[in-house]
Amino acid sequence: TNDLTLYARWVQFDIAATFSVETEANEQISFSCSEDSLFSVDWGDGSPIDSSTSHIYLDSFRYTITIRGTLNDFALHCPDSLIRFVRLYHINSLADHAFANHTKLQTVILPNNLTDIPDHAFTYCTSITSIDIPDSVITIGDLAFVACEQLVSVNISNNSKFMTETNIYGSIYMNSA
Repeated sequence: TNDLTLYARWVQFDIAATFSVETEANEQISFSCSEDSLFSVDWGDGSPIDSSTSHIYLDSFRYTITIRGTLNDFALHCPDSLIRFVRLYHINSLADHAFANHTKLQTVILPNNLTDIPDHAFTYCTSITSIDIPDSVITIGDLAFVACEQLVSVNISNNSKFMTETNIYGSIYMNSA
């Protein structure tokens, strides 16, 4: 499996992240986080909201997982083929290679307080077609969007403080003005 790894601290009892996953019957999804994390998980299938870090889906379907609370050193463990959509809230950093090789990932909504997109963050995310870079992003790491074959639009507002001299994806280079 290709784990989605995010290193962050989220605001307690606010939505931390939502993930849209398509599962097969009896598919297990789990995540890990540090022991000082305090959270609740809605696995999206009608099961009770709980604080477990693992869940087995009994039916093949598209589910939305919502995690609320304070999470530290979070990593989602599931097969690459399951993740289609990710929306992150209240985080300021991602781990290197956070979304790398998630070839079925189509949509990522980054939080407005994200300051850095690390090296290879979206490498080989071959199904992403566009991404909006929040104004809060200051740096984008080396080859953050390399081999994103369907990526045709990287949207950066005029208010952005973003600066880099690295290759964003393919042949597009972005420099500070």
